[in-house]
Amino acid sequence: MLERSLRIHVVGVEKELGFLDIFKEVGYLFPADVSVELVFVTRRDMLPATCNGNENLVLTLLPNLSVHLAAGTYGDDLDPLFDCGSGAPDMIIGLNAGLFAYESWRSVVTFLYEHDGVTGVFTDYNEHSAVNCASIGGSEARDSVIMNPFRQPLALPVYSQNLPQFSNGFFYVYNEQDITDID
Repeated sequence: MLERSLRIHVVGVEKELGFLDIFKEVGYLFPADVSVELVFVTRRDMLPATCNGNENLVLTLLPNLSVHLAAGTYGDDLDPLFDCGSGAPDMIIGLNAGLFAYESWRSVVTFLYEHDGVTGVFTDYNEHSAVNCASIGGSEARDSVIMNPFRQPLALPVYSQNLPQFSNGFFYVYNEQDITDID
């Protein structure tokens, strides 16, 4: 059992900042004695106007759940070991990431490559993109691609390709960890 908060960095945050109350549900999923620190990492140009320019905001949603906002991108303006929340992440999550689509994801993948004790979980719109993006993390990550049972149930209309698309439709894992002893 951790003697500190479980630190989860949620990277590439944009729309999620408008749904903080939904993330409050995460606190209810953990036992009351497990503290969770969600660190939302977003580009400066994606900060909502309601932040009034505050680039390091902390909200306590429940006694065991806090949300930290860090403005910037891994590697460019932020060192994930020191500049985000109270310390290095235990896990990194990217929703509808599309790692191939944006140059800014390269530093996240590099961080995971250099820190194999940190698990990365990403979702993507379609299986083809998920396989390509997961392959950046090697064969184990590529083989971890599965359909997300919690995906949006309706397919997204995409007229330029004939592939099924779902918001958060497929997920894959970098640096998958085996938990052998849970107290």
